[in-house]
Formats: sequence, structure tokens, C-alpha cells
Amino acid sequence: PEPSKQTSSSNSDNTHRTLSQRMEKSKQQLQSAPIKLITQLQMQNRAQERTNAALNEQIKILKAKLESEQTEHKSAVEQLTNENEEVNLKLSVLEKHFCALNSTTEENGDEDNNVT
Repeated sequence: PEPSKQTSSSNSDNTHRTLSQRMEKSKQQLQSAPIKLITQLQMQNRAQERTNAALNEQIKILKAKLESEQTEHKSAVEQLTNENEEVNLKLSVLEKHFCALNSTTEENGDEDNNVT
């Protein structure tokens, strides 16, 4: 065989081998692409689950804190209401005493006016 034919044949074989290798590599990449995608999605899913769990825990903590603060607020309102009722009762008693004193003073004042 002539050297140019051998070179041409050799180049053709090399090109064919290179194309075959590229095709095989592409085929492998296409086959592994779904697996890589599934793996990536699984990792994202796990990360989302961890985030979700952390958020749920935070929600529980905040709900407990809210409930505690509501209970504390209710207790404070009840205490202030009781104190207000007590002050109003004392005020009522003092008003009655004051009115009674005024009444007594006025009566005594009338007697003093009548005596003179």
C-alpha cells in the first residue's frame, strides 16, 4: 500500500475511534445525567426538610412564648382590675364619710347660727 493511503486510512481510523469515544462518553453522560439530577434533588430535598424542621421548632418556641405572654398579660389585667375595684371601693367609702362629715358640719353650723 502506498504511504499516503496508509496515512489516510490511519487518520480515518483515528477519527473513527475519536468519534466512537466521544459518542460513548456522551452516552455515559446522558445515562448519568438523570442519576446526578436525582442526587441533586435528593440533596435539595434533605436541605429543605432540615430547614422545615428548624422552622417548625421555631414555631413551637414562638407559640409557647406567645401563650406564656398571653397568660402573663391576663394575670396582670386581672390584678389591675382587682386593684381598681379595691381603689373604687375605698373611694366610695371615703366619699360617704366625707358626705357624712359635711352633713354633720352643716348641722352643727346651723345650730351655731340658731344659738346666736
